[in-house]
Amino acid sequence: MSKKVPILITGAGGAVGSVSKKMIELLLAGGHRVRGFVRTDDERAEALRVMGAEVFVGDLMNPADLANAMTGCRASISA
Repeated sequence: MSKKVPILITGAGGAVGSVSKKMIELLLAGGHRVRGFVRTDDERAEALRVMGAEVFVGDLMNPADLANAMTGCRASISA
């Protein structure tokens, strides 16, 4: 599969104990397109954008949000 099809990372705005930021950094460095799923469009979401990730704001408990976030993705990783 193409590296230009996004990989969805849930919990991308995670805080203590989260590995999502490092995972996103590694994937972007490897030339992958990354979509980070966050609950709140705040400074953490902006930091992901600055890194080069797409940001999707939504609620993981809402099936419609999850389906929309996954649209067009080739994989999903919970971090």
